[in-house]
Amino acid sequence: MSAKIYQSLFIAFSLFISGCASLETQPARVPVQTVNVHAKRALTKISHVTLGMSYQEVVSMMNQNIKIGYQASKAVDGAYEAISVKNPYRVEILNQSNKLYNVLYYFSQINNPDGLISDDELTPCIFYDQKLIGQGWDDLNKLKQSRDS
Repeated sequence: MSAKIYQSLFIAFSLFISGCASLETQPARVPVQTVNVHAKRALTKISHVTLGMSYQEVVSMMNQNIKIGYQASKAVDGAYEAISVKNPYRVEILNQSNKLYNVLYYFSQINNPDGLISDDELTPCIFYDQKLIGQGWDDLNKLKQSRDS
């Protein structure tokens, strides 16, 4: 083929490409729920936490900021930014018989990607005297029931 044919093909291809690129000027808005999030996916190393560990050992082991998805950036058009959740998600101090218990609620799994964090997506870790004495809702409920008795 001659150089003129190549030049014509190049121009036609360039016009086709530039036409396609200008068809969509705004990035598609992806709802948070549809970002690749797997139900009941472990977000932390909560399964590696064992009774007797120190407060500092548990805090050091667990992820402090968890990326749970992405959303369209408000600062840069066409870009996405991570959606992060800080861990521990919630902290509570329980007072029972003049004993103080620290409860750290870790956002540990996504059961329903609805944009809300519910209690069934949290795992409580219960500390007394800087040592882990319980983990999970059963242990926390037992502690709260014994407090009410």
